[in-house]
Amino acid sequence: MAASSDTPAAYEHSHRDAKFCGGTASEETTAEELTFEDFECSEALVQRDGKETKIAIVLKVKGKDTKETKYTELRAFCARVGIRAYKNKSKAMLLEMIAQKIKNDKVYQPIFDAKRAQRLDPVCKQIQCPFRLMNVMFSSQLVDRFIALVDRRSRVDLDGPVSVEVLYWTDVRSSFVDDTPSDDFDCLVAAHPALDPHKIDPGKIVLHTAEHLRSIWHTSHATYKKALVRFTKSGTNGDDFYRFCGGRLDALYVHLHLLKRPGLTATVNQELPDEVYYESEDDPKIISEPRSKKKSDVAEAIREFVNQQESMEERKYRFLEKKETQRMEYLEQRSRAESRRAALQEYTFLRDRLRALYRQQEHETSVRIREDFDEEIVFLKSKKQKLSEEM
Repeated sequence: MAASSDTPAAYEHSHRDAKFCGGTASEETTAEELTFEDFECSEALVQRDGKETKIAIVLKVKGKDTKETKYTELRAFCARVGIRAYKNKSKAMLLEMIAQKIKNDKVYQPIFDAKRAQRLDPVCKQIQCPFRLMNVMFSSQLVDRFIALVDRRSRVDLDGPVSVEVLYWTDVRSSFVDDTPSDDFDCLVAAHPALDPHKIDPGKIVLHTAEHLRSIWHTSHATYKKALVRFTKSGTNGDDFYRFCGGRLDALYVHLHLLKRPGLTATVNQELPDEVYYESEDDPKIISEPRSKKKSDVAEAIREFVNQQESMEERKYRFLEKKETQRMEYLEQRSRAESRRAALQEYTFLRDRLRALYRQQEHETSVRIREDFDEEIVFLKSKKQKLSEEM
């Protein structure tokens, strides 16, 4: 068979000094012993379809010329390391595929590893997260929705397939992770001696989920409400709210936002839970209530709590059930897309291989080699037709 411009011999004449993998010599070369380190690789400029293309090539295997490595050994190596679509390939093509995989692993594997580590590692809350979150929630874009959510949330909203609250926190999350520079989101809303702007930078973004952001807000809100009780309690009221925050800067920041937006105060302060009041032993409401009334109120509160929990569990179950259905549909769609993509890639390869065989057949004078071409062409055409029907 006449050597084309894609053969290893052509590579050796045209390669550039851009090595990305080296190997060592050995007396024997078996498929079991071959590793990626055994292939000495480079890059070469070749002519393909009238265009100059840079491709990866193998210069040597275990320090020896590629001619000394058997075709069957390369096939076995490709199967063992997971190189796809290696069947029905020539020796030159197998060497090129191996070189390309080595290059891809060197260039892209660190990127894949970093992304995988980012997905696996939990995203931890950082000191600036509650501050950026409140900047987003109380911004002009979302503050009206926050007020409506707290003040006018209906049972229909709660029991709907996707509640207003879920949509709200989804939009909060979108704004929270948006890295577009914004003074409203990236700066502290007010100065205070306890807030160090060098340590608290709301412009630093952590990729929290909507559920995590909701949890961060509820934690900061609960801490603020406890500080508010201490702040307003008779005999302990003072000018500096931070004295009653127990060192919690996020509670102070809620207070600073309310000073800037006093219209939010009633919304944020409503429905203070009983456990906050019980923190003060000399609360007059607790002392004056009869013991029997306390027991009745406690029993009623327990019943109400149980009813609320059952309702919440039902909503949670429906939400998780729908989420799981959506996840399965997505996985099924992705699987179909990947299968179609793989079939399309193989179809493209078969088409290109057939065209190359036709070109080589035109210039081949050996009858035996032309018969081999005919046999391979028939096989590839049948495979191409089968793929076409499946697609």
